[in-house]
Amino acid sequence: MDLVRRVVLYVAERLGEFDVKRLMYLMYLIDRELFYLCGFTLFYWKFVYSGLRSFDVYEVADELVDLGYLDKSLSNEGGMIYRFMRERVKFELPKHVRDVVDKVIEKTKGIDGVAMLEEHVLKRLDPNVVEIAGLK
Repeated sequence: MDLVRRVVLYVAERLGEFDVKRLMYLMYLIDRELFYLCGFTLFYWKFVYSGLRSFDVYEVADELVDLGYLDKSLSNEGGMIYRFMRERVKFELPKHVRDVVDKVIEKTKGIDGVAMLEEHVLKRLDPNVVEIAGLK
């Protein structure tokens, strides 16, 4: 399993249940940290009319649903909710990547609402990581 899928699984395992938007914003914050600490990102990011997006995040999450690692359902508000399904999934992350993911999850733990998390992320948009309105 490649690093991208292992990172998404690790986040899913840590969160248990999460909204697809929360996953999107956490993946961006993880990518931003990875870029500055390690010099790479996992996803291609774009700021579009509907906000910050990496369509690769949706693809990976859906692949993990197809493999049976995640369950996907609709929330009461109409958004997608993912749940980590396999407690004994065998995968490992390199320590430096796991440390970045743990750091991002800990820093965002107190941000309950997706709108609040979005605001947190939008304050941290970085043109080195995300394509913003033709800057790249």
